[in-house]
Amino acid sequence: MAFAHVFVTHAILQERLTDAIIRQENLDPATVLVIRSRGSYRAGDTAAYPIRNGEEYLAANGRNLLRHRRTNRRRYAHFKAEVLDQVAPDFQVYAPMYTYWYINVLAHHAAAYHVLEDGFGSYQSREELGFYFNFLRVEGWRQQLRAWQARTTMVPGQRLNVGRTIALLDGVGRCYSTLPGCFPWAAPEKRVVVREVFPPQFVGEYTGAYVLGTSCLVESGYIALPVYLTLLRTVLTKIVARGITVLYVKLHPVQARHPENAPQYRAVLAEFRDQIELRELPQTTSIESLAAGNRITFITGISTLAFHVAATGSEVLHYHADILRLAPGATDYLAKTGVEIYYRIARPL
Repeated sequence: MAFAHVFVTHAILQERLTDAIIRQENLDPATVLVIRSRGSYRAGDTAAYPIRNGEEYLAANGRNLLRHRRTNRRRYAHFKAEVLDQVAPDFQVYAPMYTYWYINVLAHHAAAYHVLEDGFGSYQSREELGFYFNFLRVEGWRQQLRAWQARTTMVPGQRLNVGRTIALLDGVGRCYSTLPGCFPWAAPEKRVVVREVFPPQFVGEYTGAYVLGTSCLVESGYIALPVYLTLLRTVLTKIVARGITVLYVKLHPVQARHPENAPQYRAVLAEFRDQIELRELPQTTSIESLAAGNRITFITGISTLAFHVAATGSEVLHYHADILRLAPGATDYLAKTGVEIYYRIARPL
């Protein structure tokens, strides 16, 4: 059977959206093909639909033009055999607004191109999106040389035209998200809020719990470690002042994996052990699914995770003002429209 629906994911959010859209739109899983990329693919994963490894399609580039050209010829042939040759003539594609060459190829051939929510970028205005994609344009001879090398190593079917991603949005079909405020640039009739995206877990076990989710601002280069440790102490002091006696904490995965920073984060948490009971959640715990199974209060700085938690009906408290006070400009990279929507669904700590 040819595949009528092709989903592209590169994060757990799109994986959950895929399953929820299949249920909500009553799609036959036998007609669905999923391509996972950027670490979203996990060997051995099974589902009601076939899963392809998008990392195997990504374009190779570098100084050895001949070698990379041969590699890209093989990768395009692999993509064509696994995907393009397997889709129905009127297939539809569902993908985040990413610049993978194969998303553009799929969108070009598809009868309909639908967009999946993906972080703060999905809460940008059309003007902000245009600025972002214009920012990706090559400037200066070094960037132009690298762009020329990349295009030279690609086979014709892979080559991207600058601005094609933003142009795709003009003819977008539907925009699937967890909240109504997502995709503010799209016409209301094209926005689809997907229900029950996050399967409930630990039902009733965490009702009324306070959960702190930390951010990888240090690891991403936006805040110095000493400043972040001060921020963490400030947040914990505010939480204690609220009379909260038990706090669940989940470190951002990038923080938890950092061999030098993680012990320092946990050392700050330990400073408060006489004032509040702190329970660190395992990295395998999904806060979204935990919130779906319990009405919790989620505390964070500024994170797209807050949008998903709010969509479950749980409360969100933020300490964004403390970030701005201690590290001015640290979150300037975020879309202003997204921040405005964030303030509507979250209250100050």
